[in-house]
Amino acid sequence: MSNNNEKTFSSGEILSGSYVPQQEVTSASGISSAEIEAGKPLKRAMTKRHLVMISLGGAIGTGLFLGSGDVISQAGPVGAIISYFLGGVIAYMVMLCLGELAVHMPVSGSFGEYARTYIGPGTGYMITWL
Repeated sequence: MSNNNEKTFSSGEILSGSYVPQQEVTSASGISSAEIEAGKPLKRAMTKRHLVMISLGGAIGTGLFLGSGDVISQAGPVGAIISYFLGGVIAYMVMLCLGELAVHMPVSGSFGEYARTYIGPGTGYMITWL
């Protein structure tokens, strides 16, 4: 028997615990497979969100290539690979720590709130506004 905190999905998976989503997850585009099978044409329009994501991707890509050129000219190809690898490891470790803190203390505010709680209010204020 299932209790109120369990939900069974179409794949047969059972989700239980304190957080159960109110509705099943749909596709990001909002188009169901039944609409596609029915022969309804897809929309040929771009929303503001699409344009922002395309421009953001272009800016990040350009910055990555220009920044890589500077790093390679200073550290060489092997040094650039090592430095990007170490930077990725550090970012991964920070995200692991953030995940542990989020499970331990689920509040909004993330880094700033954790710094305020565990270090002090001045540090929390600085981290929040950086």
